[in-house]
Amino acid sequence: MLNLFFPQLCSGCNRRLLDNQHVLCTYCLNNLPLTHQKDTQNDQINRISYGLIPLKYSFSLLQFEKKGLSQQLLHNLKYKGQQQIGLFFGEWLGHFINDNYK
Repeated sequence: MLNLFFPQLCSGCNRRLLDNQHVLCTYCLNNLPLTHQKDTQNDQINRISYGLIPLKYSFSLLQFEKKGLSQQLLHNLKYKGQQQIGLFFGEWLGHFINDNYK
């Protein structure tokens, strides 16, 4: 009943989410700028931070795109209090690491 008056909206595009969707609609989920990164020892983050901070491993799930979906999601997480975005990506990243780095 609550969903009737306060529907769940996509954190990327503000469209109404379907019953099987959580945080992001299918369109936004399929348009995320994923890095498809597998090698955590030879990545851009390690190259950029070399000599500044001691990193052994690093990983990024999304490529930041100014005025893109990744910026919109970060903005909603940081400034609009949409903590479910952080939980969503944290779970996704945890499953990815668990499946690929045992």
